[in-house]
Amino acid sequence: WGPDYVQLYNEHCLPQMGDKHPAALGRPVRETWPDDYHVLEPVYRQVYSGESAVVRDAKYTVTRNGAAEDAWFTTYWTPLRTEEGEVGGALATIVDTTDRMRAEEALRQSCEHNAFLLALSDELQPIADPLAVKKTAAEVVARYLGVASVGYFEIEPDGEMACAAGEYNDGRVPARSGWYRMSGFRSEERRV
Repeated sequence: WGPDYVQLYNEHCLPQMGDKHPAALGRPVRETWPDDYHVLEPVYRQVYSGESAVVRDAKYTVTRNGAAEDAWFTTYWTPLRTEEGEVGGALATIVDTTDRMRAEEALRQSCEHNAFLLALSDELQPIADPLAVKKTAAEVVARYLGVASVGYFEIEPDGEMACAAGEYNDGRVPARSGWYRMSGFRSEERRV
């Protein structure tokens, strides 16, 4: 409300406000959402000029239950007029679209992963030589991940040593052929 865009909201808005409540109540938007003000201010200008606005699936970082998280909201903006007919404020109807956005992202990633698995299968199907399978698989994985090198290591039964048994390397990093002690790898490199 008003030229400073002072926030007034009801209890249904509390999940969107997260840990900003109660301090945000009655405070200007610029103070409460400084990192997002560059996105919000043009919307306020549009609404204060008398036009409605819709902002779909805008991403914000909110702190809920003590933890920061990404959240998405669709907001419908309507000008509110004073008795004199001037725009005195903006009514924002907020719909939390976080669950849908996360589901869409999970579906997108699943589709990408399945496409990768299909491409890997297509590349490996005609190959009979085990070493060629390892090298080709390493190359397909490197392309999928966008990395310079992917290696295939065979780990000895005692888990102490590993041998580089097939590698793809585009030449940007040193090759990793030969034997390695497993203790020399970081824990995330030792996942089997």
